[in-house]
Amino acid sequence: MILVYLIRHAESTGNAEHRLGGLTDFPLTDRGKGQARQAADFVLGFQSPDYPFRQSGAGTPFTAIYTSPLRRAKETAKPLAERLSAEQSEDFDFIEDERITEIDAGKLDGAPFAELGEYAELVRRIPYHPDLAFPGGESHGDVIRRTQSFVKDLLKRHPVPGREDTMPYGSVELRERVAVFSHGITVNYLLHHLLEIPTEGIHRFPAANAAINIVELARGFPRLLLYNYSPESSSMPKE
Repeated sequence: MILVYLIRHAESTGNAEHRLGGLTDFPLTDRGKGQARQAADFVLGFQSPDYPFRQSGAGTPFTAIYTSPLRRAKETAKPLAERLSAEQSEDFDFIEDERITEIDAGKLDGAPFAELGEYAELVRRIPYHPDLAFPGGESHGDVIRRTQSFVKDLLKRHPVPGREDTMPYGSVELRERVAVFSHGITVNYLLHHLLEIPTEGIHRFPAANAAINIVELARGFPRLLLYNYSPESSSMPKE
């Protein structure tokens, strides 16, 4: 069994200024840096809702951290990587992958939402039409294809027991944990690919800053354990 943590970047200066992010390389705000630390705390202490019937997750080693190449994703991943380097006594480097970067908004990259003018209606329609692209940029269809490619390679690097595995439910072994730090649109598509569900209606799935999603992959049957959880706005259980 593998736990995959899909985490949207924390608040960036672009978010705070209500800008269309795209490939503009916004850094985190001070608030965002706090969100990133809170996300790391939660990820390292997460317990499965099936605990003690399944292993909790806490204490099982992370084998990889994948990030978008953009600064806001890497800065969000940094606290977790630093904690893992200390706890696992090894340097924990990011694996950057262009396939999980933000959608390319072309000439609208970094534009304030309030100043989209004639493009406002186009931006509103793009999530509903996979072949409709930003001017000079990408469509959601482009993002679907590259995130599918990433998930395919992820499952090759971190193989999951197949459906023929007949181990009793309670004895499924948690082998590893993997974290992926990305962006709102890409996190949602990654989530849909891992759960093997259609990507239509992606606009109905919110993605808060620094929100955590956890997918369990075991015996070929993916399960969603946690969705859009924001440690900043939630009270974390005390042990």
